Amino acid sequence: MIPPLIFLFIQAMKGFLVTQQGAVENVVAAARRLRGDAAFDQQEVQETIETVEERWSELVTKVDEYEAWLESTVQACKQYDASIGYIKNVLNDTEERLGTSVAGTIQELKTQVEQLRVRHVYGLLFSIIHLIRLDNQYWFSPNSGLIL
Repeated sequence: MIPPLIFLFIQAMKGFLVTQQGAVENVVAAARRLRGDAAFDQQEVQETIETVEERWSELVTKVDEYEAWLESTVQACKQYDASIGYIKNVLNDTEERLGTSVAGTIQELKTQVEQLRVRHVYGLLFSIIHLIRLDNQYWFSPNSGLIL
């Protein structure tokens, strides 16, 4: 991000230009008064006036352009910061989801395996109990299976 000090500098430059505008106008007015004086080369006086006015105008334009460039640069930096913030948030959310889903998946798998083991054991016990029946109608033999 562009430091606020640069903006203060630009404001100071613009303030300086405003205060110096009067001085430049006084110099140009004095030079114009010399145009009628035969002691001075009139062509040189006219060229000097035009050069001063042209350079002053260029200076003011450059300061305005520099200020506009800084403002657009600040906006670009803000957009860049916002983009980085958005990317960081997306990455953080993704990391959290991956961490939760991987850990959750592993934990869920462990829980499911344990549940399947318990169900399998209970299922076997339930089957054995039903096959044996308490009234001894059915007998279970490990070697031959079910015997009537």
